[in-house]
Amino acid sequence: KIRLFLVPSSAQYLKDYINNHPFKRYTKCPLFISRDPRRYSKVLKKVNSGILKEKEIVEELEKLRMGKVSVKDIIKNTAKRANAPIGKPHDLRHNSCTMASKAGFNEMELRIRYGWSPTSRMPSRYTHLASKDLEDKIKVITGFKEPDKKEDTILQPIICWNCKEENIPTAMFC
Repeated sequence: KIRLFLVPSSAQYLKDYINNHPFKRYTKCPLFISRDPRRYSKVLKKVNSGILKEKEIVEELEKLRMGKVSVKDIIKNTAKRANAPIGKPHDLRHNSCTMASKAGFNEMELRIRYGWSPTSRMPSRYTHLASKDLEDKIKVITGFKEPDKKEDTILQPIICWNCKEENIPTAMFC
């Protein structure tokens, strides 16, 4: 089942990726493709040959679709470079759910966002609210503690002074 999953902090990165996609003129081309030199150059030659019809081009481009192993490798290598414990795609989902729960998503919102049925026990399996988090929340609600200020992160989008659009933090201009 396809679900809408908003990622506003990544929107500009995705937009840039799509705008620079080597096969963006083929709308049926997989979004994430392998850049393995052997496969990539072979498919590129066929696509650029001018001999293939649109349907055949799409079939060739489908061969470049990034597989599960490639995704796992990218995540594992990125985690290693960042000295992070995350090493599998499922860990990202788990972490995302835990963060959403800590950010205040209620159980029904989690069910909708992650595609769980109304009777599923997944929210309780995924969310690990430490007792300190719960204590802190109660103290904030009852006025015994000030809410923690959110730390600015380097990945937060910046607003363009000219067009007022959100941009990636590393962008020099729109």
